[in-house]
Amino acid sequence: MAILDKLKSYIQDLDDKTFYQYSAIVLGSIILIVSVIWYASYRKISFLKKRIVTVNKNRQKLQETLYTYEKVKQQQAHVATLLEKDRNFKIVGFMDNLLSQLNLTSHKINYHQSEEVKVSLPEYTEIKLVVTLQGLNMKQLVDLLHQIENNERIYIKDLDITKSTSRPAIDVVFTVGTLQARAQEGTE
Repeated sequence: MAILDKLKSYIQDLDDKTFYQYSAIVLGSIILIVSVIWYASYRKISFLKKRIVTVNKNRQKLQETLYTYEKVKQQQAHVATLLEKDRNFKIVGFMDNLLSQLNLTSHKINYHQSEEVKVSLPEYTEIKLVVTLQGLNMKQLVDLLHQIENNERIYIKDLDITKSTSRPAIDVVFTVGTLQARAQEGTE
């Protein structure tokens, strides 16, 4: 209390001009300190808001990546199950059966089969079959493509349709593919 009493007596002894100068200095100092604190907290809040936005973007990308990863793992499991279910699947035999089922055997010109190990799927061999058919109408082609698309085991990789030079029909060259586990590669 002695300090406050000394301060009180010191202030009372000041003349008006000095009192106003000291008051202005104290008030200016308080305003300056409050302004510095406010500015520092505003900058910190702004920095943290930007950081939150960045973290949320990264979190969202990670969630999308994890979702894609889970989807790919499910697809891989589905493919593995599908391949395991029918180990002796032959793409040439499938196409022969399909063409005879749709009465298109007379339109078949030739097959060309090739195998390659996919870089993106090293545990599988992709077997491709290029099929050449001549003299089809659009209904026959659509029925054929529909039957191929309904089989999970094979997929259409390429399709080239040209107008037949000899008659009012179309000639078709298409590539179908299937995957086969590499462990079974020697059985082909």
